[in-house]
Amino acid sequence: HTAITWAGESVATSASTVIIAFLAMTTADFAFVKSLGFIISGAIIIALLVALTLIPSILMLVGNRIFWPTTGKRWDTYRDKFMAKKAAGNHGYFHRAATLSVNHAKVVLIVAILVTIPTTYMFVTAETSFDFIGAMGDSESIDGIKAMTNDFGAGSIQPTQIVITGDVVVYDGTNFNYAYLDAIENVTFAVAAQSEVQKVTGITRPFGELVDYRNLDALNEEERNQVESAMLSTLGQDGHTVLLTVVLSEQPQSAASVAFISDMRAELKDLKASEPQLANSEIYVGGVTAALYDTAEYTDSEFFKVEILVVVGIFVILMIVLGSILLPAFAVLSIAMSISWAFALTYFVFGTLLSLPVLWLIPLILFVMLMGIGIDYNVFILTRIREEIHKGKDTKEAVVDAVDWTGGIITALALIMAGAFGAMMLSSNAMLQEFGFALTVAILLDAMVVRTYIVPAGLAVMGKKAWWAPGRLQREGREEKMRLKA
Repeated sequence: HTAITWAGESVATSASTVIIAFLAMTTADFAFVKSLGFIISGAIIIALLVALTLIPSILMLVGNRIFWPTTGKRWDTYRDKFMAKKAAGNHGYFHRAATLSVNHAKVVLIVAILVTIPTTYMFVTAETSFDFIGAMGDSESIDGIKAMTNDFGAGSIQPTQIVITGDVVVYDGTNFNYAYLDAIENVTFAVAAQSEVQKVTGITRPFGELVDYRNLDALNEEERNQVESAMLSTLGQDGHTVLLTVVLSEQPQSAASVAFISDMRAELKDLKASEPQLANSEIYVGGVTAALYDTAEYTDSEFFKVEILVVVGIFVILMIVLGSILLPAFAVLSIAMSISWAFALTYFVFGTLLSLPVLWLIPLILFVMLMGIGIDYNVFILTRIREEIHKGKDTKEAVVDAVDWTGGIITALALIMAGAFGAMMLSSNAMLQEFGFALTVAILLDAMVVRTYIVPAGLAVMGKKAWWAPGRLQREGREEKMRLKA
């Protein structure tokens, strides 16, 4: 009963913050992201209910036998030795780490800030990649792609498509609409002239070079049939739609190629406006490179909205549970430190040392995962600090004792999570290695550095102000009643 009364609140709060983080994903328009948010948040709700109801019921039925082999006399012996060690002042690593942090709090925070400034700058400005191919590692398919790149050009792997469609009949079964072809050729020429483009094929350039489409009759029958067939292969079945195939100079998933999509679309818009024949036509740019650009643009705005909802939701939950205004803000900022540090290390190891592309999904995944997991660790330690303060201890003593008691538990949780994510680094796939490394480093930094050193230092500097909240948000009266009742 006592455990559910005190620890149950911490567990429920931790679960609530993670549920909020994933429920925020349900506001996205992506069906995949939306369904992922519903499924994971639902699973966490079930896990929470199991922890608060089923597990206590099993404990009541099984009794202390659940703790075998540390039961009976073994437990009594272990408990007496442990408490005697504590009473004698023989504390472990976490007690020493917390003591160091509270005694040199300002120095610890200044060092943390000095480290965070450049890592945050890197997190915001670092050029991430869309190159999933380059991040796949070595395999037969990758070797084939490299061979194609060397012999046919990097862009030939996944060419970009330009579709021009409207109400104009390009070919009526006998003759081509030469005025319309002239306009298309002007578009084709302008695109092919770009330094980022290796080659363009289309109805006026079926073989990559301009053909004299106005004088096909000058060719012999065999040549004419060949050229005409190649031209018609780029014309849609409706006779109104023309396909241009663009082979880019760079690898189609490279940052340069993806960035060029925006420039190409802007130029095509200007070309359409300057060509009267295209007034009633639409021009679309598609293909893998364009899809990556659109996905990145769309998810940037979507995840920005998700990030805002996550931060606001978590702040409100922690404000209510902790009865504080400063602590929720400090908790979010401390997790942001872990995220920026982990990303900087990932970028340095994979992007600089190993010269591998760092995927644009890495910072997004780090934010969603760490905001959930990091808040868990925050809740565990902050609620324990609050309990120690309500026992009559001053802030520094409460912080040290709380870290001493919870440090091992938080670190054990972090090692379990890090082990699970770290297993991905055993893969030969560089993409999985990146995700595994980033999440492993982030979790370990958050648990073993931020929670062990930064949080105690922050609490020591804030002192009693850390627990200030206006009006009914104050928890002192409620906590005192709960303590006396327990």
